[in-house]
Amino acid sequence: RNGKRTGAAMVRIAMEMLQQGMIDEKTALLRVSPDRLNDLLHPIFDPKALKASKVIARGLPASPGAATGQVVWEQDTTVQITGVNGVKGSGGTMGGGGPVVYNGMVYVNSGYGLYFHLPGNVLLAYSVDGK
Repeated sequence: RNGKRTGAAMVRIAMEMLQQGMIDEKTALLRVSPDRLNDLLHPIFDPKALKASKVIARGLPASPGAATGQVVWEQDTTVQITGVNGVKGSGGTMGGGGPVVYNGMVYVNSGYGLYFHLPGNVLLAYSVDGK
């Protein structure tokens, strides 16, 4: 598996290697992927505040740590779901290519099968009126 890291980690590693004389400035700049620099532009939580906070849930990291925004929709995906075909599914991370909106419905993939090879990925379907 190739090593994946955040933009902050890329910058830190490149700077430490530069300071230790392992690479020059040009190489340090080339080691930081421009698309990962976007991570550094998002507001993040104060690390001290995170350490002092109470854990209310655990999950997979899904963002660079964005600390701003507004909740416009939420769904408890940790509950077991019985599909329209009668098969039970385990919710989990809402991953995949993102929500799809079609004909007044929002469709979202949910589950851990991709990451942990657990059974039970489900396709969640929502409507504005709850039908």
